[in-house]
Amino acid sequence: MAEQAYEQDAAAAVVLLTALSEIVEKSPVTYSTQGSEDLARHINGMKQAIIREAKVSDTVLQNAMAYALGEWRTELICTLFARENRITLGA
Repeated sequence: MAEQAYEQDAAAAVVLLTALSEIVEKSPVTYSTQGSEDLARHINGMKQAIIREAKVSDTVLQNAMAYALGEWRTELICTLFARENRITLGA
């Protein structure tokens, strides 16, 4: 039972890192384009390490991606574009 919960937690971490890397890679507002690509590559490396070390099965990972990835993307995008988190450009 604990092993199953560990695998599900690891899958949830992979989903979060997937959403984060997609946003970072596509949004070089605070980084240069090269910096954004490098950071996204690093995040993807962390994701692969979690999959490998936690031995997350394809089924658990696919289920986590199917149910949670859209929610994480929405949450992260809402946070990034919230008024209090916007960057002011010399206004």
